[in-house]
Amino acid sequence: MDRHIEELLLNYLVRLNTAKAIVKPKKQQLTDREYTVASYLSMGMRSSEIARSLNLKTSTISTFKNNIYRETKVKNSIELKEVLKL
Repeated sequence: MDRHIEELLLNYLVRLNTAKAIVKPKKQQLTDREYTVASYLSMGMRSSEIARSLNLKTSTISTFKNNIYRETKVKNSIELKEVLKL
């Protein structure tokens, strides 16, 4: 598709307020913090290791992990790595 047409289509979808659900890539559906946690998860780090690294509670990381898996529709860190192309 021509880049100009893509930009017009994206602008149209933004005006309809549906661009986020239709066009946004999976990694952009995550917050910056979720993306950081997702990166650590895809490297095989445990929740406790990520928590120490980010100075957060393990339970907070577990919540992030559940939200990330739900939002990206994956079941494990291997699938997550593939979906996010990390």
